[in-house]
Amino acid sequence: MLRAPVSFTRSAETTEADYAVTLTLPAEYLACGTGNVRADDAEGGARTWTFEAEGVRDFALSFGRRWREGRDTSESGVTLRVLTNVRGAEKRALVAAGDALRLCEAWLGAFPLDELTVAQSDYAVCPRSFPGVLWISEADIRDDAALKSAIRFFVAQQYIGYAAWTEPVTDAWLSDAPCTYLALLMEEALEGHDAFLKALNAVVLDPLNITVPGGLTVTSDARDMSREEYELITIGRGTVVMHEMASAMGSDAFIAAMRLFYEAGLEKDVLEEADLVRAFDAATGGDWEAYLTEWLFNVDDYLAQRVEWYE
Repeated sequence: MLRAPVSFTRSAETTEADYAVTLTLPAEYLACGTGNVRADDAEGGARTWTFEAEGVRDFALSFGRRWREGRDTSESGVTLRVLTNVRGAEKRALVAAGDALRLCEAWLGAFPLDELTVAQSDYAVCPRSFPGVLWISEADIRDDAALKSAIRFFVAQQYIGYAAWTEPVTDAWLSDAPCTYLALLMEEALEGHDAFLKALNAVVLDPLNITVPGGLTVTSDARDMSREEYELITIGRGTVVMHEMASAMGSDAFIAAMRLFYEAGLEKDVLEEADLVRAFDAATGGDWEAYLTEWLFNVDDYLAQRVEWYE
């Protein structure tokens, strides 16, 4: 069943399917999309693009005439593509994608796809991702910090959210909060603890300094929120919850739990909150359900309403 779109998180709720899509374009066009991509010469100077994907719930493609293409191969053999008309951005994006891929493969296991594409979009008001492809606005491509942040989150979401599937609306937090925090841990690994704290505070300070309206919580259905509420509560407060869990058990144990959570998702149809708790318990030998529940629903009880700096 396909529900009404929710623009600020993943909106499709469908069963797995295989796709084989062809698209013939003039030779000056480039294309990207979900799955493995191949371009073959066609009559009249055109090219036929073929997209093949197996077992995905989300499929999308786009094409453009103004892109320039950058290509690389990750250390593990994943094909990396960047499509942009911003001079020099393809090199920055390829480095960021390679770094994120290397860390996620060390933490979570082999990347679940053969190809990964970052594409500039004239229509994306915020980064939008599907299996294997990320669309990002020209403004964010020009902003190196925004570009790196989007790529890191997107690479993590290919594991927890796509390959290991979470309900994208009713349980959106199960992907968006862990992946936001994994992106911050990538920042720490690549740029140091001070950079991590600065990025963490950029995500959580505003959410910590509001009183949540209308009884909304981190776990609320995304359709019950505006985009601003979702960013403040699910992303901001959800990142606080992940940080408190990681601080309590240690970042290595947190990463181990994320790997177990991802691996559980490869064995079942839909990941649920109980799977996250089991992953935390298995990674530490502890019992984390009550601790997680307290933070999910009672952040205001533990933090003052005027927070200047959060660690």
